This record gives sequence, C-alpha cells and structure tokens, in this order.
Amino acid sequence: MPRELTEKQLEFGRKLGLNLEQSSFRVALARINDLIFKEFVGEAPRKPSLNQIKLCKKFGVDVSTESAKVAEAMVQDILENLNIESVRTQDLKFGDIVKNRHDSIQRHYVISSIDDSGIVTFQGSDKEKAPARNLIKIGKK
Repeated sequence: MPRELTEKQLEFGRKLGLNLEQSSFRVALARINDLIFKEFVGEAPRKPSLNQIKLCKKFGVDVSTESAKVAEAMVQDILENLNIESVRTQDLKFGDIVKNRHDSIQRHYVISSIDDSGIVTFQGSDKEKAPARNLIKIGKK
C-alpha cells in the first residue's frame, strides 16, 4: 500500500494551509511541491495530461482538477496498488516461476524477491525486475 502520512506530516501540511488527510505520501509531497512552485516561481503548476486523466478515470479517480505532479503521484499509487493486489491474488513468493504478460518470447523467470511496492526481482540478476501486475504465475521451482 502507498505510504501513509504521520501526524507530524499532517500537521506540517496544515501549517502550509494544506489538508493532506486523504493523501498518500506521494500525493502529499506533490501537493507541497506544487505550493512551493506556485509561491517561489510565481506560476501555477501544469495541468494533468489527457493520458493521466484517462488512466485515472479507468480506476474511478478524477484528476482533471489536479496538477500534473499530483496526477502522476495518483497514477503511481494506482500502479503500486495493482502490483500489491497481484502479489496477493496470485500468492507470489520467492521461488515461484512466472512469465511476463508483455514478453513476446514468453520466457520463464524465478522470483528472487518482491519489494513492498510489488516490484519483483528475478533470480540470476539484480537488474531484471518487473511490476507484479505484469506477471503471470506458472508454478513453483
């Protein structure tokens, strides 16, 4: 799950005039950065892209009135939640054999580790990784 805010972080937001109660850590940080940009640079933050709006809408999140940075944070939260849900529903674990749904060759990989955000590292390489949402469990090693 996306990182939650501490009471100290919520209080900091209140000091800035921001209500961060329903925000994830990423979204809160984006809102704070937008405020700094607006005050320091004197310009309004960029609006979200049409792609950000469409993607979030697919998951029931309206970002049309948010900034591009806040929309990006919300997209990252959605993707992280999809990864975590995939780990849970497929019961992915160390040693499981998986394939990447986007790999045209359909290579098989053995899971070495899964981080808290649902990014899977494969055995034999610290560099080969994939989001759990893109993997299909085949079996166990």
